[in-house]
Amino acid sequence: MGKNKQMIFGISIGHFFNDLLVSFVPSMMFMLAISHKLTIVQQTLILAFLSFTSSMLQPVISKFVLFLGKKVLIFSVIWIAVFTSAISFTSSFLELFILVGLAGIASSIYHPVGSALTLNLSNKSKGFSLGLFMTVGGVAASFSPLFFAMMTKSGDFRKLLFIVPIGLIVAFIMYALKTDELDFDFINKSSSRANHVEFCTYKWIGVLILLTTIRSVVYKVMLSFGVQVLTYEVISKSHLVFIFLLVSTLGTLIGGYVSDRIPSKLLFVASNFQLC
Repeated sequence: MGKNKQMIFGISIGHFFNDLLVSFVPSMMFMLAISHKLTIVQQTLILAFLSFTSSMLQPVISKFVLFLGKKVLIFSVIWIAVFTSAISFTSSFLELFILVGLAGIASSIYHPVGSALTLNLSNKSKGFSLGLFMTVGGVAASFSPLFFAMMTKSGDFRKLLFIVPIGLIVAFIMYALKTDELDFDFINKSSSRANHVEFCTYKWIGVLILLTTIRSVVYKVMLSFGVQVLTYEVISKSHLVFIFLLVSTLGTLIGGYVSDRIPSKLLFVASNFQLC
């Protein structure tokens, strides 16, 4: 295996673990709502805070994340493992709210750096490579409800403590695959070029943010609250969430393949309106 492929493999393993954990709360909210006696408003606040720390903070954190050094991806994997496992000690809305937010920060660290490095290491088929990166996360998110439903089937969240040693193993594998030797210089060069952006480009960035926000809201509502109106058992609900996420993941991979062959802005707009 070439060095670039080895590093991409290491990034992918960390991405899988990251998205497996960050998807825990949205996909298993129906169980957390029962165990923590959460109202719909409290559930919404938790999900909104998770979205803020795991997604909306990405542009801010990515500006400072490189100061953490080249082990930043390994660090974020350990970070999310520790704070996700700490959820096992929570019993109230406020405790869960704080820990979920702290765990989400790891996603804001991992995704911008991980995706940028994956594209930089890919010699060609950038769209497919990025789609593959997102698909790894999507597959992890798909299996998240099944994994955690089996782990906490009896409502005992203390088993989440096993996430810490798993996270340490993932971090060691990433270190062994030399993800701490990745070249970050190109990110700084890209940032300097980004200072000279035409007004038209800014308009398209605005459209991108608007459509992605609408899509994300619809997606999260369907994922977290749609399953709660059903009356199936825990495992059946987790299977339903798994199917929903898996279909979305396959769409991501197909989208990356299509975008390499039809690089059209209109195609992007149309694809985002499909979910709405």
